[in-house]
Amino acid sequence: ITANVTCTEISNAGTGTFVLNSGVTLTANVTNKTTTTNINCLSFLAASPATATIVGTVTGGAASNSAPNAGTGAIQNGSTGTLIVQGNVVGGTNVICIGAFNASTGAISVTGNVTGGTGNQCYGLYNISTGAISISGNVAGGSGATAVGAINNAAGTYTITGNVTGGTISTANGIINSSTGTVTITSTTITGTVAI
Repeated sequence: ITANVTCTEISNAGTGTFVLNSGVTLTANVTNKTTTTNINCLSFLAASPATATIVGTVTGGAASNSAPNAGTGAIQNGSTGTLIVQGNVVGGTNVICIGAFNASTGAISVTGNVTGGTGNQCYGLYNISTGAISISGNVAGGSGATAVGAINNAAGTYTITGNVTGGTISTANGIINSSTGTVTITSTTITGTVAI
């Protein structure tokens, strides 16, 4: 995607993926609809100081991934640039179906709510590198087992300005910091949600 575009939805029913170029604003919902394991719907691969923006809801799919570290989701930041999301981010419905995935030293900035999905390990936003994640909105677990709203699985940083709450089952935490990274929460409500 090389120029600003507005449409209802970007999705991938097959094995292909979209690549979002630097400087582009995509105004559309992004939904992973592939039935093939380990396929992203959209990737941002530009190096810092590059940025790109998605204005719309980002939703993980129904095709399972082999492991969280496989790096797949509805959207993936795979480089050092900054991917901006102005909208909600939601995990998917099968196993390890991630809404937004930060797989490198780049950053993801979300203005909107981040929620775990209905499937097992369907994270809303997942970080496995040293990147910086910022969320201006509420973070909540989903309804699937370990359907965590946001998870930091590396030395990256999370900055959350909004309420953090657990999902409908006890393992669906709002946020988990499972490595050496830092999580900063500015909130009026934090309920039964944080695992370190």
